[in-house]
Amino acid sequence: MAVIGTSSSGIVRYAPVGRCIYCGRDGSANELGDEHIVPFALQGQAVLPKSSCKDCADITSAFEGRCAHAMYRSLRVTQNIQTRRPTKRPKTLPMRSSTGQIVEMPLQGVITTIPTVQFRPPGYFKDPLIKETNWTGATLGVQTGSPRNIQLWQDYSAPDFSVEQGFDLDSLARMMAKIAHATCAGTFGLDWFTPWLPPYILGADAALSYVVGGAEGPLEPKNTLHEIRYDVTTVGGILLVTCTIRLFAQFGGPHTKVIVGQTTEECVQSFNRKSANVAPPESGATQ
Repeated sequence: MAVIGTSSSGIVRYAPVGRCIYCGRDGSANELGDEHIVPFALQGQAVLPKSSCKDCADITSAFEGRCAHAMYRSLRVTQNIQTRRPTKRPKTLPMRSSTGQIVEMPLQGVITTIPTVQFRPPGYFKDPLIKETNWTGATLGVQTGSPRNIQLWQDYSAPDFSVEQGFDLDSLARMMAKIAHATCAGTFGLDWFTPWLPPYILGADAALSYVVGGAEGPLEPKNTLHEIRYDVTTVGGILLVTCTIRLFAQFGGPHTKVIVGQTTEECVQSFNRKSANVAPPESGATQ
């Protein structure tokens, strides 16, 4: 008996959780804050209110910030993706000329880069199970977009320019785990499943490739920025809750599979009965 669906489209505020979805604190010692499911810095719109204590928010904000800066800085700045500090948004980005010179290029002349990471399947799905702390077999790629005004290059004594693309696979995997966990916490509620991901999100378990990996799927661009699909399937007699995430689907981004935890058939039946009595959400998934 499978539960399959997509996260709601557009700007969404889920029901307040009332405890930290990562460590379980009820907020008596630390005030609970709202959590963007996809990071705000990546144009995330869905919000899970009263769901993260300050200590855990500091942890998740740190690896989200590393991803936003190391991997998505060019995309965020050139495409004017939302920021909490608009007055500090740079007016230039560094580019390397074909003569080896580093210049601060005005944004209209900057090459947009979109990093792509195709992980191998999660180690949990392998036979035998593999729990390791590296990303052996991951394929890294970069998609590029032409500058809006390439004529600006003529102001510099070089015929061509390039940009450097950074990668931080551990931070990316922790961010994917956080997106998946928050999606299911908002969709099902924390009591609906036994979560596996908090130790990986908070950094207590470094074997991220055990629960975060690649998934097959079409790579053609979609008319939505991010896609998140959740499902429940039986694997080895266990009802696994999983999420398939496609960040920047609009630009042809790859699919990532995250094992969120496990649930029971009673919970699945309860969710199906509840869903049958509720109008279905708007089709499509945008975060």
